[in-house]
Amino acid sequence: MGGRMATMLAAEQDRPDDLVSVVTLGYPFHPPGKPEKTRTDHFAAIDRPVLMLQGMRDPFGTESEVSKYPLPANSTLFWLPDGDHDFKPRKASGSTHEGNLSIAADKVAGFLDSY
Repeated sequence: MGGRMATMLAAEQDRPDDLVSVVTLGYPFHPPGKPEKTRTDHFAAIDRPVLMLQGMRDPFGTESEVSKYPLPANSTLFWLPDGDHDFKPRKASGSTHEGNLSIAADKVAGFLDSY
């Protein structure tokens, strides 16, 4: 729930002044198997930059599901190849968990360096 709580904090009017940006790793867009029960209502109130890293097969929000959801205005969504909620891909995909974690770390570092 870390990403969800972080975005909810960013959406608060009385949030900390030093909250510059938000990074989410596997945002829980909806409960698994219930894509109609989105957890995105607060996104419109977020006025800070947001980086969202998501596995393409995440049961909390797949690439095809999330493409239909409204995202925070100043957000970047990056999909990790064949990853699940922990960014772990299937062996047959040719991607590796270590590779996806490395990609995620690089994306986070680049994002944070820009602020």
